[in-house]
Amino acid sequence: MSGRLDGTDEALREAAERYRSVVAAMSEGVVFFDDRGRILDCNPSAERLLGVDRDAILGRTSSDPIWRVIRDDGSPFPADEYPANRTLRDGSPVRGTLMGVCVPDGAVRWLMMNSEPLLRPGEARPYAVVTSFSDVTDVRAAREAVRIRETRLRVALECARHAFWEVALPGTALVAGAPWTLVGYREGEFPRTMESWRALIHPDHRRAARAAFEAHVAGLTPWLRSEYQVRARDGGWRWIVASGRVYERDASGRPTCAAGTMTDVTELKGLQTQLQAADRLASVGTLAAGVAHEMNNPLAYVVSNLGFVNDALAQLERGTPGAPAPGELRQALRDALDGAGRVRAIVRGLRQFAVPERAAAHEPVDVATEIEAALGLARNELVHRARVSVDVPASLPRVIAGEHDLGQVLVNLLLNAAQAIPEGRAAENEVRIAAGIDGDWVVVEVRDTGAGIAPADLPRIFDPFFTTKPVGCGTGLGLSVCHGIVTGLGGRIHVESLPGQGARFRVSLPIAPEPEREAGPATPVPPAAPRRGRVLVLDDEPLVGRSLVRLLQSSHDVEALVSPAEALRRIAGGERWDVILCDLMMPELSGMDLEDRIAEVAPALVPCVIYLTGGAFTDRSRAFLAAGRPYLEKPVEPAELRARVDERIRAARQ
Repeated sequence: MSGRLDGTDEALREAAERYRSVVAAMSEGVVFFDDRGRILDCNPSAERLLGVDRDAILGRTSSDPIWRVIRDDGSPFPADEYPANRTLRDGSPVRGTLMGVCVPDGAVRWLMMNSEPLLRPGEARPYAVVTSFSDVTDVRAAREAVRIRETRLRVALECARHAFWEVALPGTALVAGAPWTLVGYREGEFPRTMESWRALIHPDHRRAARAAFEAHVAGLTPWLRSEYQVRARDGGWRWIVASGRVYERDASGRPTCAAGTMTDVTELKGLQTQLQAADRLASVGTLAAGVAHEMNNPLAYVVSNLGFVNDALAQLERGTPGAPAPGELRQALRDALDGAGRVRAIVRGLRQFAVPERAAAHEPVDVATEIEAALGLARNELVHRARVSVDVPASLPRVIAGEHDLGQVLVNLLLNAAQAIPEGRAAENEVRIAAGIDGDWVVVEVRDTGAGIAPADLPRIFDPFFTTKPVGCGTGLGLSVCHGIVTGLGGRIHVESLPGQGARFRVSLPIAPEPEREAGPATPVPPAAPRRGRVLVLDDEPLVGRSLVRLLQSSHDVEALVSPAEALRRIAGGERWDVILCDLMMPELSGMDLEDRIAEVAPALVPCVIYLTGGAFTDRSRAFLAAGRPYLEKPVEPAELRARVDERIRAARQ
């Protein structure tokens, strides 16, 4: 029996020795406490981490002032909250308590503490407690450094009107960032989802913003860049540019995370508008000689045909034998009208580039029409340098764009192509413009056989004021403006080129959604003929007034005035008209000011005014027309003029 007991004692001694060896070799500190909280033992790592000798702490409690213990915020750590004391009190383990221990050398060592109770069978109160802890000072310092850097970055972003975002893919949860704060909202006001952010995007821009994001995630674009308006907390709209990229993929190559910034560029939009206007003016300067040539041709046969008609009428009045027949006179007038129509189209095209028209929301735009207009303006620059070929399908979906935006892009690309080809060898060179559909996109390509672009210049080709042309031959704005317009519409613009092999610019824009069609009668009901009405034409140019009187006098009683003051005097005296055709810009009194005067003396006449404009060239006039006033552009189409006057008189009769 004694031998067996001796053997058991030996085994226990060996097990205890192994246990002490393991504990002594641990890099974590280990301290044993008895049931009164007194220190029974500790390993060498505990001595090192606590900065004390084992013999100096044996029999002491954790509450003794051997060292000072602090919380993460620097405040004193209460003794009754020490892990060992909590375990003795509650009989439960304590895990993951961070404590800062002020060691004798003056440094603070941050320890992650755990404590476990040692229980005898059937007893709830521990007879001892073992506490283990590891040094996390370096980890905490690294985390603090990261926190400081993140704080600095956040403050820098906020000061620069930026916001950081990060999203897990393919889901829509924002895992970091708070873009709402960029436009005045508090972070907790919305769920942290992409959809809650998209709900703030202007309805006209929402589809394009989503398309740009999905195109980048699908790998179609190297970077995400999207520009749109967002409803701010104060109720206004702010312009935002979202940039970023996918930065993490799984083993199969699928994107798993994307991040980037959002920037408030509302104030910069004004500058962008000025740059676009400057680019338009530069385009007009480049096109001026060609436009003059384009206008002179139709003007030549307008003048000659009208001269022929005038002479023929004089012969008829005198009864001169051999006067032209009526059919010949009508053909001469038709030719003159055709020439006038060509001049009108050129003037309208010039106006859209020279001065931005009234502000307009993005709306469906016919791509083929914009291509035709751009070719009309740039044709004279092209024909002396290259053959021009066009490949545009008869039916092409519309795209969402601002008024004249696509036209400006196409004119710039055509001029860029022309200037890449020297004059005099048109038969050997070609500029080709083509359009087609690629999935959900309408794609327009402009190719040339010009000098091409050096590889070193390609990354900068869309930078503002960067140009490869000689001094005085380019502003460096054209391609930059193209890039800004296209990306602002949710599209993409890409260039491919090699020196000596020409260039290809490819513009992709999202297809506009089909409008919902309202059910209507199978057979349109023709409008009732209007009664004969009273019409006043008010224009400071007498010849304009006289021509409009001629167009309307067969159906209505029409008179013309050149003085707004005279018109106001007669209105104040009680005279009334069913329709007032009023020039918008008159030197004596503008149509805008005239409306204010009419509203004072005869407010019922205000809805009767239809404005005539040769172009709204001021901010006030653009805003005035954008508010919904009815207007006709000069030169007025006769059929459109009669229809609008009849419509107004018919409405007044109902």
